[in-house]
Amino acid sequence: MEIVETKEHLECHCCTTKDDVYICELDNCDYPLCLTCKEKVLKLENKCPNCRRSVIIDINNSSSSEPDSDSDSDSELEHEEFQNNCREKCCNKYCNKEVITFVSDILQLCLAMIMFIIAITMIFAVIILIGRTITLFFQIGPVDYWCQSLGEHFVGHFIGFGILGALIGFCIVFWCAGILHDCICSDDN
Repeated sequence: MEIVETKEHLECHCCTTKDDVYICELDNCDYPLCLTCKEKVLKLENKCPNCRRSVIIDINNSSSSEPDSDSDSDSELEHEEFQNNCREKCCNKYCNKEVITFVSDILQLCLAMIMFIIAITMIFAVIILIGRTITLFFQIGPVDYWCQSLGEHFVGHFIGFGILGALIGFCIVFWCAGILHDCICSDDN
């Protein structure tokens, strides 16, 4: 953003100061900013805050930078500026791309584990319910489905009769599959 003109009566739209206010040099944009606000805005986004178009940074910082500074100190300053801007936006002094990626990966892993545990629990619950239905069909255990007639430990009885029914059900399924296999695949026909 090139400094085009300075007018004394203009007011900065960010901080409302009237000192050193400059107008944006882009076509059809007359957004007034002071030098301090312009530096902050351009360091964050390289876009004009009014028209949101990309601009070329052309800010003279003769007071803030030394002429004989090497590239290492410039990169350190850029990194420090990035961290300061990130702290202002995120309110987190440890905000960087690696940390965000790491936290995102951990959250995805935790979510996958929770979904896996929920799926296994649901499968186990369905097997128990089907098993209890099988024990009721064969009249094994109490007549009421939830086994509440057996007293305060009815949940344990319900799970036990459910597992027993599931084992009986699996045995029946495998027995029927074996008979069906023998009937279909036998050479004696």
